[in-house]
Amino acid sequence: MKQLSKIKKTAISILSLIILSGCVTATPPETDCAKLRFETNGVFGWNELITSDIEKAKDFYVKLFGWAPTIMQKKYTSFKNKEEKIAGVMEKKKQKPFWLPYVTVNDIDKTVEKAKQLGAAVLTPPTYAPDIGRFAIIKDPQGAVIAVITYIKKD
Repeated sequence: MKQLSKIKKTAISILSLIILSGCVTATPPETDCAKLRFETNGVFGWNELITSDIEKAKDFYVKLFGWAPTIMQKKYTSFKNKEEKIAGVMEKKKQKPFWLPYVTVNDIDKTVEKAKQLGAAVLTPPTYAPDIGRFAIIKDPQGAVIAVITYIKKD
């Protein structure tokens, strides 16, 4: 019985992650999942790997998942899974590698203020990323780091 309970909890956790991503397999085929990720408040829309060696990171993830890298700038590469951009890799020398998830929010300023009221520390205040939007990096009261972002509306 305990085993069934563990399986049930795991299944619920996986389903929750799929729903939080803003796109589920039951989504109609004409739905643009990327658009949902970048426009839906509260969903994980982007992931970014910060690493000291971008070439090793690209090599690893290409071999592991088959992701296709696209060099955007000298120290930034995006990854595609099939045709959808899913993540970015940024090189910062002397930096211990880590993944940074981005949650889409409707209003970056209100979200950062609310996070502060709830006890979060602001590591990077709302900052403009050209042609993308405004983002901030916060640390929740337990110490977990996450980014929030309001994307520029594109027609």
